[in-house]
Amino acid sequence: MKLRFFGLALSICLAAGAGAQSKSGPSNAHFDKGTALLEKGDLDGAIAEFREAIRIKPDFADGHYNLGVALDAKGDLTSATAEYRTAIRWRPDYAEAHANLGHALDLQGDHEAAVRECREAVRLAPGLALTHVNLGLALMGKGDPEGAMAQYREAVRLDPHFATGRNDLGEALYSKGDLAGAMPEFREAIRLDPSYAEPHSNLGNALADKGDLDGAIAEFREAIQLKPDLAEPHFNLGNVLRAKGDSESAITEYHQAIQLKPEFFEAHYNLGVTLADGGDLDGAMSEYRTAIRLRPDSAEVHNNLGTVLDRRHDLDGALAEFRAAIRLKDDYPEAHNNLAVTLSESGDLTGAIAEFHKALLLRPDSDDILTGLVAAHLKENDLNGAIAECREALKLKSDNANAHYTLGNLFEKSADLKSASAEYQTACKLAGGDSYMCGAAERLAPKSIP
Repeated sequence: MKLRFFGLALSICLAAGAGAQSKSGPSNAHFDKGTALLEKGDLDGAIAEFREAIRIKPDFADGHYNLGVALDAKGDLTSATAEYRTAIRWRPDYAEAHANLGHALDLQGDHEAAVRECREAVRLAPGLALTHVNLGLALMGKGDPEGAMAQYREAVRLDPHFATGRNDLGEALYSKGDLAGAMPEFREAIRLDPSYAEPHSNLGNALADKGDLDGAIAEFREAIQLKPDLAEPHFNLGNVLRAKGDSESAITEYHQAIQLKPEFFEAHYNLGVTLADGGDLDGAMSEYRTAIRLRPDSAEVHNNLGTVLDRRHDLDGALAEFRAAIRLKDDYPEAHNNLAVTLSESGDLTGAIAEFHKALLLRPDSDDILTGLVAAHLKENDLNGAIAECREALKLKSDNANAHYTLGNLFEKSADLKSASAEYQTACKLAGGDSYMCGAAERLAPKSIP
């Protein structure tokens, strides 16, 4: 099962001073103190100072804006959105506020509104790299990587030293499968800002895709060291450790990712996969149920939960989950096959055969599905039906060596040795001299058949 890696892109801009709005006075003092605290990472302290600044001066656009930045960094996107909107209400031409509002809306899934806000930011400040980066992020969210790359390229043209722009351009290239283009951008972002955690994590993803797992681990660990409260590098590190066979350490990283980001669907899902592989069925079941709560329309999770329930001999529960997976994704051969296997286990051979048929139509080259279908017919003592199924399978894929071998085995059971020999001979040729299949062909060579 392919595990998903997470890339990271972020662009928010801080108003460093109160500008022309307030040259002096108590509101500006609180604003400056809040800005200093925010730059040190003291989000709660910064939020308190910005709130006091706007209490004293409610029309203080920079105060609302930086409060939005602090809330954004804290993960409170709803409140950050409200503050960005208030900043814009007091200063409609506030390009940075439009840009950050667009980014916050993008993170909340409102991609259309995000693109509108970011385009307004670009209109107001076409020479500001941040506005192009955030428009790029919004376009990526909308599924337009080409448009996003154009914006990122403009951002780095305007500011070649803009590490965020380099990272986000790398993300767009990576999303298109262009590892050769993405990796230099991640490396350049790191060179420009060695303390920037996100490009380390993204570079780790690219290295993992190239098969350099040790290099990927080093990058993920560096990202974690730079930003320990970032969930995605822990998740990505867990994936690579699992790929290296270190499931115990992978589980630790998935738990850490979930602790940092409790609603992290992919971390719950991959943790469930890893626990199930290790035999912890209760733990896997718990993680899959959490994943379903977070994303009830995921057919894959329902299917995986079904396999765990089947292993725990809860056939009714397994059947319900496989059927849920199929309702969500009817062209899902694994779910049809799993449903068929469980129906067979429960004694419903007619239902099992129907589901095996559906699975085989979707995956005609699957030896497991054909084997299950033949076994279901043999459970019913229907040898002729099993032979007919193999013939139908060969109509779907005539070069399936296993189907020819299985058909030969069925002919041998029916005492039709000449037909069996012919099928074994064909299987041997298609399998490239496989000793098992060719051994059957030799055993029933024409000269040995009476």
